[in-house]
Amino acid sequence: MENNKPKLSLPELEEKILQFWEHNKIFEKSIIQRSKARRFIFYDGPPFATGLPHYGHILASTVKDVVPRYWTMRGFRVDRRWGWDCHGLPIEHLVEQELKISGRKAIEKFGIKKFNEVARSKVLTYASEWHKTVRRIGRFVDFENSYKTMDATYMESVWWAFSALYKKKLVYKDSRISLFCPRCETPLSNFEIAMDNSYRDQDDDSVYVKLPIEVTKKEFLLIWTTTPWTLPGNAAVAVNPKIEYTKFGVGGEHIWAAVPPPHEAGEKITVIEKRAGKSLLGMRYTPLFRLTDDRTSYRVVGADFVDISEGTGLVHIAPAFGEEDFILGKKEGLPVFATLDDAGRLNDQYPTLNFLSGKKIEEANRIIIEWLKTNHFLWRVQKITHRYPICWRCQTQLLYKVQPSWFIKIEAIKSKMLALNEKIDWHPEHLKHGRFGNGVKDAPDWNVSRSRFWGTPMPIWECIHCKKGHGFGSREEFHKKSGGAKNRYLIMRHGQALSNVKEIVSYKPDARFGLTILGKIQTECAARKLKKEDIDIIFASDVIRTKETAEIVAEVIGARKVLFDQRLREINTGIFEGEHPREYHKYFSSRLERFSKRPPGGETLAELRTRVMSFLEDTEHKFEGKTILIVSHEYPLWMLSTGASGLTNEEAVASKEGRPNEDFIRFAEVMEMPYKFLPRNDFLEIDFHRPYVDVIPIFCECGGEAKRIPDVFDCWFESGSMPFAEKHYPFENKNLFEKNFPADFIAEYISQTRGWFYTLHVLSSILFKKPAFLHAVTTGVILAENGEKMSKSRKNFPDPWGLFKKYGVDAMRYYFMSSPIMLADNINFSEKDVDEVYKKYSLIACNVLNFFKLYSYRLKGAARSRGSSIHVLDRWILSRLHSTIQKVTTAFDSYKITEATRPLFDFLQDLSLWYVRRSRARVKSEDRDAVLALATLQSVLFDFSRLIAPITPFLAEIIYKDLGISRKLSVHLEDWPKAQKRFIDKDLEEKMSEVREVASQALRLRSEAGIKVRQPLASLQILNPKSEIRNMGDLLELIKEEVNVKAIIFGDELKLDIKITRELKEEGVAREFVRTIQGMRKDLGLKPKNLVNIQIQGDRDIEKIILDWEKIIKKDTNAKEIKIGGKKIFKVERELDFEGKSMWMGIGV
Repeated sequence: MENNKPKLSLPELEEKILQFWEHNKIFEKSIIQRSKARRFIFYDGPPFATGLPHYGHILASTVKDVVPRYWTMRGFRVDRRWGWDCHGLPIEHLVEQELKISGRKAIEKFGIKKFNEVARSKVLTYASEWHKTVRRIGRFVDFENSYKTMDATYMESVWWAFSALYKKKLVYKDSRISLFCPRCETPLSNFEIAMDNSYRDQDDDSVYVKLPIEVTKKEFLLIWTTTPWTLPGNAAVAVNPKIEYTKFGVGGEHIWAAVPPPHEAGEKITVIEKRAGKSLLGMRYTPLFRLTDDRTSYRVVGADFVDISEGTGLVHIAPAFGEEDFILGKKEGLPVFATLDDAGRLNDQYPTLNFLSGKKIEEANRIIIEWLKTNHFLWRVQKITHRYPICWRCQTQLLYKVQPSWFIKIEAIKSKMLALNEKIDWHPEHLKHGRFGNGVKDAPDWNVSRSRFWGTPMPIWECIHCKKGHGFGSREEFHKKSGGAKNRYLIMRHGQALSNVKEIVSYKPDARFGLTILGKIQTECAARKLKKEDIDIIFASDVIRTKETAEIVAEVIGARKVLFDQRLREINTGIFEGEHPREYHKYFSSRLERFSKRPPGGETLAELRTRVMSFLEDTEHKFEGKTILIVSHEYPLWMLSTGASGLTNEEAVASKEGRPNEDFIRFAEVMEMPYKFLPRNDFLEIDFHRPYVDVIPIFCECGGEAKRIPDVFDCWFESGSMPFAEKHYPFENKNLFEKNFPADFIAEYISQTRGWFYTLHVLSSILFKKPAFLHAVTTGVILAENGEKMSKSRKNFPDPWGLFKKYGVDAMRYYFMSSPIMLADNINFSEKDVDEVYKKYSLIACNVLNFFKLYSYRLKGAARSRGSSIHVLDRWILSRLHSTIQKVTTAFDSYKITEATRPLFDFLQDLSLWYVRRSRARVKSEDRDAVLALATLQSVLFDFSRLIAPITPFLAEIIYKDLGISRKLSVHLEDWPKAQKRFIDKDLEEKMSEVREVASQALRLRSEAGIKVRQPLASLQILNPKSEIRNMGDLLELIKEEVNVKAIIFGDELKLDIKITRELKEEGVAREFVRTIQGMRKDLGLKPKNLVNIQIQGDRDIEKIILDWEKIIKKDTNAKEIKIGGKKIFKVERELDFEGKSMWMGIGV
């Protein structure tokens, strides 16, 4: 017989579903079928391409899949495009490790061009792993057509944004104290320090240091610092004018401090004098390391930030290494002693400090403490645990360091940002005026410049002569400022040739395919028009058809000669030489693929572009002031023209669209070809990266040459540009972007409220005067089960791929979407919880489906209509279904994902544990009620499959495809189910809850009495308060069936009649017999319609009971006969014990 056990596990079924989606392009179809619908806009934050996906990414990708799936089913067009964050220090750090170099000087010595090219090659190192994970979790996203922040079009839009800010005078250059990473040799933005894991506790030596007061003996100012390495940069000592200071006598010395200085137990300390801090202002002291003779330095100054919570109440001021110090230094006119280099080492700028030159700060601390001790300036050394900010990229301790940088004036737009924040729907809501709102309120101006290499160069040029600054925002502006080309260029395609008429691919110069008569006429006509162009030089491909074309033109216009150049030949098509053009075209899946896919023996479009552009570059260098005609073939001229204009591959492809026959240039057609001076890499394709952007000279209005500032953008500025940059706005897609801005939805983990969400909000507030997004969902952080940060080295979390294989993806998706992490709370990841979802959600759903499939044959040919049943269970489950649809829809509409997820579990439990269990007998009956029950279950599962599709898409597809009533190829092409009020009966739902509660309590009484449910009992007495269901016979019948009692009576207490009569006992034996036979049928893999023969042998009393109940047993087990004794003929056998009486039974088919 057929075995109906599932041949594949749920995880294996999910893999089959993935293949089905991909083969049938379900994601693409879900967008195409709604191509003209209103758009739902979703922003997908680009991950760094240099790391592997982890649980945090799985969580984020799930959220980003759930919401777009929902709105797609609601009838919206939801484009979903993957993106890559390609720039910044993460990849630079990776490249430095691979090249075994470290630091800016080492990179410059290695070569910026070589370094950046290595970085470019490493950008998508883990792309395949990302694709594998994103695919496996079932996320619908356009991965192949991803945008990259290193694309020229993306970078140009970033330039445009910065140029707009520059023109609004919201950008300025200043030297300020910034958090600085000595490992990365670049500053960080304040909001980057608000990211997770941005601080680390460290034990350090703090020192109390004596500074001798001038014109006195043995009188000192006592300062305290946790950073001895900053002492050489000391410029002043600060006191609070409102605090009282004391001159203490200790060990024969006079020490000024606001609190008693540290001293040994029993050591005598006396108070000599007390003075207000105000009276100490101007007091001069002898510096430890005199770096200047300027009298503005080495004096006592006033500062309100000084307090006595730690230290001595006298603060060492080093303007080069502290934000408050720097501000105070500006106010007091103090010098800034920049004693550190960019690598975090003491520099050699000051001869006095030669003994510290080249030392890292840790080593400098030890040397300085020893120097203080030797020179009797050290009062005490104490260990202190200090909380230091660290670089989120490389984990290096950060320093406060004065840096010249470029800033965006956040203060000037803060009120606008706060007002626009009021238009954003935050989840959880407290973020609006809490973490995000307060972050905006307290935000300083944004440092957007980084003194690094692999990033979008800042488009600011400063004139060497007049010092004027120039900010560029486009390729066109760059071209205009570069002075433009020295020559004028015209391009011409050859006339019609024999190879065109015969439809033969031909690139070889010796192929005998000259011009046709028509081709010669076309060429002569074009040549006559060229007479007025005053052509100085003709260049041509040396292929016969172009040679003939060029020679005809030369003769007509009177040119002296034609120069032939092999670089202008037709594209090398390799093995397709002599074939029909369609064979060549069929080799590629798209025009874009031709730039990267090389036909055997041939070349790519990218290689062709390099070839023809090298010709153009050489020609431009060789000639000046000439009008030059270039005669070639369609593909070379396509690459030459688009390359000369600085178009990307995608733009080049788009340039052919809409032209006749999609030919870039027609036979004998002549076109003007602008040659734009733009940054180009060694392949002569447009490239804004360093060093290419700095090669072409830029000129100021004064005639002087301008040089670009060497910095690149903070990669957060690039990320904040994502909404418009991925669409190359405003150069392309202008109407599309403006019509669909701001985004409807965005989601990331909570730290991005001070990262990506913040940068999006800044740029959107300035550029568009709108919020960047309308609804923001933030998640918490996934920790290990013990509450620690997940760590590969500690191995404190299970491999997600192991869980995918064990439980499938849907169990994890549901686990995340229903957990507190969706309320921005952290969770301790638990495999046990995933396992529970798998068992109580995924497997139960499959069990319900399998139950339906087991009996679905009864629906064939049966007349049925949804909702036509009057049975109380059918009416109740339809009410529960549509109440759940209503609740889930409301939650999804409000972006409350947890509230949209949890009701699915509750409904499934009701469906399985009550509706299906209480409907089993109905389904097995021979009357019409069986068909109605099955039709109801089919209808419910159909709507349920659509309802769970966003959260658990695999399970939804499995159910949908197995129901036999699918209207579309996939559930993910279906519309969202609508809650129909006519099915909702809240009163019935409440009464059914009461019924289930009564049944639950009664079953508890059975358990306490030790009586199995299979044993019928005479009656159950229900409490009078439950009498509202007294007259509802159908509900009472459910209680009777569930508790297995013959009658329901009403009284003052819940009471079960546990007296078992002979009749009841015999019925219990019969039921146990039926249960056993059903188990044996299952072991054989039989379907309900399959008949069996039953044979029994054993205790005579038991045999008699079986025969007395034979009719019912045969009906319930679908048996043809029950035979007692005789030769044992069976497929499956069992030996049972009925209260000490044994019985053998076997079944056969």
